[in-house]
Amino acid sequence: MSTITINPYTPAWGYNPATMAQAGMLRLLRSHNIPVDIPYDNKIVPVSLQLPEIGESSRFTLPLDPLVSVSGKNNIVCRNIACNDGSIHGTVKEKWNRDDWDITIAGLMIADQYRSLNDNIQLLRTYIEYNKAIEIVCEYLNVGYEILYVVIESFDFPFTKGEDYQTYTLKCKSDDSNINLLI
Repeated sequence: MSTITINPYTPAWGYNPATMAQAGMLRLLRSHNIPVDIPYDNKIVPVSLQLPEIGESSRFTLPLDPLVSVSGKNNIVCRNIACNDGSIHGTVKEKWNRDDWDITIAGLMIADQYRSLNDNIQLLRTYIEYNKAIEIVCEYLNVGYEILYVVIESFDFPFTKGEDYQTYTLKCKSDDSNINLLI
């Protein structure tokens, strides 16, 4: 009988923590003795949240590697041109500025060696209910997009099959707290 070796981060598997519990993948990984609780140093895209006033002592690293997606847009104003002969078509476009980055963090909340599932959910709720910008520690966001702070705009905890897992989705906006504009 051959032993099946599974790498949970292989692109062919389509590793997606938000759907692993529903597809039964997590049970499959555990049945082959693959570590699900991976130390921070071994994660591919570790994401941590921390409260700026408190600092690193408030850092909460999300279990497993969540999926992180980023989108943005430019604010463009289109103006019509007054032309009587009809020889000019279209509009003049003016780029005013770049809007905030929209960040979606989707993952699977599980128990780890330090906290139960309910403890992890309560801890995540602390950051969701915080009424100021939250510092985000994620090399992908910090270096690639220069996003250091986010505000959590919306959140979702959909039904998740199994009592040991809870999927979540956080919709965030980047926050550049160095900007002080008076209008």
